[in-house]
Amino acid sequence: MSSGAPKPITRAENHEQILAMLSPLPRGRILDAPCGEGALAIRLKEMGFDVACCDIDPALFKLEDLAVQYAELNLGKVPFEDESFDYVASVNGLHRLWNPANAIKEYARVLKPGGTLVCSIPNYAHISRRLRFLVTGGIARNVSQLNVQQVTDDPAAHYRSTLLFAQIKHLMHGYGLSIVALETARRKKSGLFYYPLALLIRLAALFSSGRDREAFCMERSNSNAVLLGSNHLYLRARKA
Repeated sequence: MSSGAPKPITRAENHEQILAMLSPLPRGRILDAPCGEGALAIRLKEMGFDVACCDIDPALFKLEDLAVQYAELNLGKVPFEDESFDYVASVNGLHRLWNPANAIKEYARVLKPGGTLVCSIPNYAHISRRLRFLVTGGIARNVSQLNVQQVTDDPAAHYRSTLLFAQIKHLMHGYGLSIVALETARRKKSGLFYYPLALLIRLAALFSSGRDREAFCMERSNSNAVLLGSNHLYLRARKA
């Protein structure tokens, strides 16, 4: 276990947005996975949630009064019983997995019926990143360089992918989770500059086949939240 105060491994705004989504909900038991240093977990505890934590790299964890369990979200089960949580929080964790399907399956397994999953993912479908791909052939530097800091040498802890909203939506649907909210943080100032191009993208999408619209989740993938929003997306999903 590391010493010192826990810090968000992702941007602090991602924690604030997840906390804002959870704040109005009734207090209950929540799983923070992956939990990193425990920066979100301590805030959740202060809000009155009963918090459990797991991560592939427990040595990062810095909280004395909360336990952390090892979990490889790509494979196998997290060390918790079926339907044992009211909530699961996954902050910028899914794009760090080579097998996000297993993590989503596990989130759904440990959630009680009617339980809520809140998660954040990088917004790789933002219009600026779509344009960056045309110029550079890549979407984000951290994905291209795989430049990440972890304590463990486990290769799985160093993986990054360009996970997109459509992939998340289809995976969640397959495991009985329905997305009920898609949010963005403070929008980029460049949004107004890109707005005409966003309109052209939505117009072009009208000529796509119904099959492609469904496969790429075009209605939401081309929404203002995705095209013109912030660098991250925030999803709230409910287990049937």
